[in-house]
Amino acid sequence: MVRIRVAMIAAACAVGAAASVASCGIDSYLTCGAPCVDGAVDVAPSDAGSGDAPSFDGFPDAPACDAAPSCFDAGVPAGWTPIAFAGPQSLGSLPSCPPGFASSDLVSNPAVPMGACSCSACTASGKWSCSDHIGIGGGSCDVIVFDASTSGCSSFTSPSRTQLELSSQRSGNPTCGTSTPNGTGSLTDTPARACTPSSCSESVCGQASLAACIYSAGMVSVCPPGFPTQTFAGSAATLDCSACPKCALANADAGCTPTLELYAAQNCGGAPVQSYATQNQCTSLQVSSAFLSVYDEAGVPAPSCDYGGGNVSSTAQLANPITICCP
Repeated sequence: MVRIRVAMIAAACAVGAAASVASCGIDSYLTCGAPCVDGAVDVAPSDAGSGDAPSFDGFPDAPACDAAPSCFDAGVPAGWTPIAFAGPQSLGSLPSCPPGFASSDLVSNPAVPMGACSCSACTASGKWSCSDHIGIGGGSCDVIVFDASTSGCSSFTSPSRTQLELSSQRSGNPTCGTSTPNGTGSLTDTPARACTPSSCSESVCGQASLAACIYSAGMVSVCPPGFPTQTFAGSAATLDCSACPKCALANADAGCTPTLELYAAQNCGGAPVQSYATQNQCTSLQVSSAFLSVYDEAGVPAPSCDYGGGNVSSTAQLANPITICCP
C-alpha cells in the first residue's frame, strides 16, 4: 500500500482588523502584507503586472493580474493561480510552452512497483541437537538404559523384555541473522508540464495542446467548482523504504521427534519388529517377539528464521507538491 505524504504549504495575509481578515479572499502565493480584496478573482495593486508574486520552492513566479483569463467564466478562485498545463502524459509527448511562458517539468502519479522495497531472507546460524534417553525391560524400563546423542543402531547381548521408555532433550542456541534491504529502490511516475505566464499580457487561454487550468501550492483535497479534473504534481518524486523487520526464530518451540525401530536380530538386521515414534514413560509394547537391537533416529529440528513482525513498507512522495485543477 502506497502512502503519499506531503507538506501543505500555507500562506497568510496579515491585515489590521479581524473583520477585514474574515472577508478577504487571500491568494496563497501572496506574501504577508500584500494587498488583498474580497472576491474570487486574483487582484493586484493598481500597477498590476509591474511586480510578480513570489513562488514556492522551485516553481516560477506568477504575475499578479487584476483580471481573470477570458476563458475562465467563473473567474479565478481565491488562493489559485492560472497556468497552461499539459499532462500527465508519457515521456516525450509533452508539448513545449509557448513564448512568454516559463516552463516547469513536473512529475505526477508516483507509484511503488513490486520489488522496489524488499528485504533479504532471514537465515539461521547454529543448530540444535537432541539427546535421546532409552530404557528397556523390567518393570521400570531399567534393564538396559542408554542415551543416544546421534542416530544409529544399538545391539544387546541377550533378549530384551518388551518394556520401553523413550524421551528426548533438545539443546543448542541457534540465532537469526539480519535482514537487509535488497529492493530496486526505484519508483514510477508520469511526467507533466506547467506553463506559467511571465506577464499579465500572456493568457493561458487558447494555447495549442495545453489546457487552461489553475494551481495551488500543496495538496488540496477538493478542486474548486468549475475545475473538476485534479492532478497532484511536484518537482520530483522520491521513495522511502522503511527499515527491514527484525529476524526471529519462527519455530523456537520446535521439539525433538525421535523415532525408534525395534529389531529381533542384532545390528538392526532384517525387518523391524515395530517402529515407535512418540516419547513416553515406561510402558509395555505389543510385540510378537523380544528384540535384540534398536535403531534410533534422533529427529533433530532445523531452526527456521523469519521476520519477527511486520514487513518492509514503502512511501512515495512528491517534492514541492502542487494541486492542478482543470475544467
